[in-house]
Amino acid sequence: MKEVSYSLSMFNPGWEKAIEAAARDLAPGGWLAAVDFHATRRAWFRSWMRRNHVRMEGHLLPKLRQCLQTRWTEIRPAWGGLWDHFIFLGTRQRVPLGMQAR
Repeated sequence: MKEVSYSLSMFNPGWEKAIEAAARDLAPGGWLAAVDFHATRRAWFRSWMRRNHVRMEGHLLPKLRQCLQTRWTEIRPAWGGLWDHFIFLGTRQRVPLGMQAR
C-alpha cells in the first residue's frame, strides 16, 4: 500500500504525473490511500492557499478515479465548512490474462 497525505495539492505543476506514477508503480491489485485538500467555496481562502502553494480546485479526485479503481471515497467538510478534504482508497487494476508483458 502507498499513502499520500496533503501533498498532491502542492505539486503544481506535476500533480498529474505524480498520480500516474503512483498508479503505475503499484503492484497489480496494490492499494493507494490518499487524503488531501479538495475544494473551497471561499474565493479569498482559495487565493490565500494558492499563495501558499496549495491548489484547492477539486482537481485531484477525478484524476485518482481515472487512474485507479475506486474502492472507497468520501469528501468531508473541515474547519466549519471553510474547505473540503477528501479520502480516497483505490487499487491498481489487475492486468487481464493474455495482456501481460512478454
